[in-house]
Amino acid sequence: MFDDKRLGIVNETQSIWGCYLHGLFDNGPWRRSWLNHLRQQRGLLSLPTVVPNYRQQRETVLDSIADRVAEHLDLKPLLE
Repeated sequence: MFDDKRLGIVNETQSIWGCYLHGLFDNGPWRRSWLNHLRQQRGLLSLPTVVPNYRQQRETVLDSIADRVAEHLDLKPLLE
């Protein structure tokens, strides 16, 4: 499946994939297309490939959590 074997490995049925590329699945449209490929192999309908940016969603949630923690915890002693 990979032109360059150093990029990853896929078994013969393409049901097991391995890759060293960090963040590969953060790309929503690519991830959804890949999952749709697996779904089609199992006779399932494809899901829409227009999906929100996962990386941005994750950052927004983490920022929100950090803001809430900062509101209720005196971080100054921890950051000194």
